[in-house]
Amino acid sequence: ESSSQPAESFVPQINSDDESMPPDDHASSAPLTENEDFNLLFARNPIDQAYRAASQSASTTQEMVAAAEKFIPVWKAELYSCYGRLMGYLSANDIVALKRDQDQWEAGLWGAISQIRSEAEAAGGSMAQVAVADNTLSYYRARAAVLYEQLYRYEPDFTYIYGQE
Repeated sequence: ESSSQPAESFVPQINSDDESMPPDDHASSAPLTENEDFNLLFARNPIDQAYRAASQSASTTQEMVAAAEKFIPVWKAELYSCYGRLMGYLSANDIVALKRDQDQWEAGLWGAISQIRSEAEAAGGSMAQVAVADNTLSYYRARAAVLYEQLYRYEPDFTYIYGQE
């Protein structure tokens, strides 16, 4: 199946304020995408549910950091899985656009994580490590949301790979 959507449709449409918010706050924050139905579906994802449970049971900063760090590779795996699945639906032009968008995101990844670290260190305090882990998690989650919103257009009943291992 090929897309009738122009290549420009693969420009991420996320609220930049969301990228720096801890995942627990996403449900009550500004929407990740302009697609309200997708936002409602994404807000109920099993990864956030598992992360909330893990972070709520954490009683020390080390446990809070460990909870967030456990789910960073989960969101990373989700975004790459979704990226691959999405490719199967796209026209050649849309594949080029999505690859370009993904390459730009990847090129900015370490700079974004470095900025997350710098901002947390500047704020200081005992929660700085928690902020780094939470905001890094949120950064990967936000990218996964962009990709899943695109996949949702073709597969409205998509599933996450989390929990299927």
